[in-house]
Amino acid sequence: MPAHKAARNKKPLFTGDFPHTEDFLHSIINSMAEPVFVKDDQHRWILINEAYCELVGYSREELLGKSDYDFYLKREADVFWKNDSEMLSTGKVKVNEEDFTDRSGRYHVIRTRKSLYIDSSGRKFIVGIIIDITERRVDEEKIRKLNADLAQRVELRTEVIEAINKKLVEEIAERIDAEKALRDSRNYLDKMINTIADPIFVKDKRHRWVLLNDAYCAFMGYTREELLGKTDFDFFPHKEAKVFWEKDEEVFRTGVENVNEEQFTDRGGKTHTIITKKTLYKDSSGTMSIVGIIRDSSEQKLIEEKLKESEQKYRALFESSPDAILVLDDGGIIRDINVRGAAMFCSSIDELKGKHFKEIRRLTEKSKDMVIEAFSRRMKGEIIAPYRIDFTDAEGRARVGRVTAVALLNGDNLIRGIVVMVADISDMG
Repeated sequence: MPAHKAARNKKPLFTGDFPHTEDFLHSIINSMAEPVFVKDDQHRWILINEAYCELVGYSREELLGKSDYDFYLKREADVFWKNDSEMLSTGKVKVNEEDFTDRSGRYHVIRTRKSLYIDSSGRKFIVGIIIDITERRVDEEKIRKLNADLAQRVELRTEVIEAINKKLVEEIAERIDAEKALRDSRNYLDKMINTIADPIFVKDKRHRWVLLNDAYCAFMGYTREELLGKTDFDFFPHKEAKVFWEKDEEVFRTGVENVNEEQFTDRGGKTHTIITKKTLYKDSSGTMSIVGIIRDSSEQKLIEEKLKESEQKYRALFESSPDAILVLDDGGIIRDINVRGAAMFCSSIDELKGKHFKEIRRLTEKSKDMVIEAFSRRMKGEIIAPYRIDFTDAEGRARVGRVTAVALLNGDNLIRGIVVMVADISDMG
């Protein structure tokens, strides 16, 4: 069934005499934390919310009626245009991971969900919602680097593994004919809200749901008919419902936006960790409602736990190694050193971190020249076989060490530093 026909057959999202004007739609869209945009079939923005403007660094007036090529790098705009064209051609929902550079030059990685909306006259529009996953990518990169460093310290010669693993959007821009917009506003609001992938709800002053999108119903596991007109206490455990109710009352009382991490148990008994943003909406008659949008943060929690576990394993192995381990950046500065390394060179960790490796006093001049040459060659990509150095211990006795150097690689497989391991082989004969 065509998208516009299927939309007409859907039941209303809300009950009662609830405001459904274009102004209300804009208020709903602008209350969302995620960037939202709508483009026409010429790839021009016709509606964008405030979150989208904040994400890209341009005002609504600068963006409306323009396209990606007016603001982004050609490489970035080419990707957006290609994905938009596929959406307009196939009508299938697309979720893409993309990247762009905002007005200030900051690089973002985003995940964009695009859906096709066809109005009653057959005009096509792209509705998109963006999640900025840049911080998640940073977390994933930390995990990747920690795991790679751990592998290098265990196996000595292994290379750093590649990385373990684009708020969206814009608000509607060109204004559709005022009379038609008013006449079709209720159906229009239904379609726009249902296009958004994150769960959205609106409650009245008595905490009853009066508007829900499809994503919210799916997240809870109940139909819209079961939920509308009911409250949290009709579906959630008392402890969870009490938290939701108290945060609702706080927003009604203060008018201040509230963002809260909460526990949410769905129909199947699965408990989610969610982040809920609640905003107060007041219509022209003074009637107050709460507009909420939910983000399931369970995946982010799992990433944080894995990162913490990986860091603990790395640190335990690093500190318990019988060999001295030094982590050098591409300029030869000591960025980390274990306890054994500080003891071997008769200094403290705090004294050595931040200094150039040439400042290690216990090396003989000949050995120091060898280390400098080996570091330079390894940074150029040469494979350096283990070699010997001479140094003195705290009592001034001559000692012999075997040095192994392993390159640290960045996400582009470029050398960003060296891990140096020194084993004391003085007593091996």
